[in-house]
Amino acid sequence: MTEDQKVEQTAKLDILNAARTLFAKKGFEAVSVREIAKESNQNISMISYYFGSKEGLYKYILSDHMTTVGGEVRKIFQGYLDKEMTPKLFRSELKLLITVIVEMKCGNAEMISIMQRERVDGLPFARALHEQTIEPIAEQVIDVFKLAQKKKIIRTGFDVSAFLGILFESIVGYMTSNECGLRVLKGSYDLPKDKDKFIEFLTDLFLQGIKK
Repeated sequence: MTEDQKVEQTAKLDILNAARTLFAKKGFEAVSVREIAKESNQNISMISYYFGSKEGLYKYILSDHMTTVGGEVRKIFQGYLDKEMTPKLFRSELKLLITVIVEMKCGNAEMISIMQRERVDGLPFARALHEQTIEPIAEQVIDVFKLAQKKKIIRTGFDVSAFLGILFESIVGYMTSNECGLRVLKGSYDLPKDKDKFIEFLTDLFLQGIKK
């Protein structure tokens, strides 16, 4: 990589990091291009150069996040048809899925805030990206659950899509409340220190609700 390329890469990362922080704190509409430029210590023209517009920058951040998370989930369930589905394997894959969600929340709280605001607003910018990147992977996860049902590892007769949605939202919701220091959660899991114990608890909790 040449020196000029390194400078460009650094400038682009500075803009992305500043924009991500501002969007998480204030939302898309409340953040100006000028503010992003100021916070990133970059010329305002660089935002147009790299991303086209504020919306282009915002969608780039959304896309990068969803692609990364989707890739992590895809790794878990890749090649599942080549494996023998057993209760042990299903629990392992459920635990890995929960781990991805917990790690995502622990390691990227800003993106969680951005995505939560997107959902509240009806996915004005993320809907198409979600359909392109997340839904195909979600369908793959659903197929794994259906295979586990066919093998009589988990019970039939429940909505797998709803279960997965509740799995994600309840974990993120709890962790968000935990971060707020609500008194009702005092003495509960100390995150991220108790992350491994928390993941084990969640795995057993959700598995208990659907196992045969």
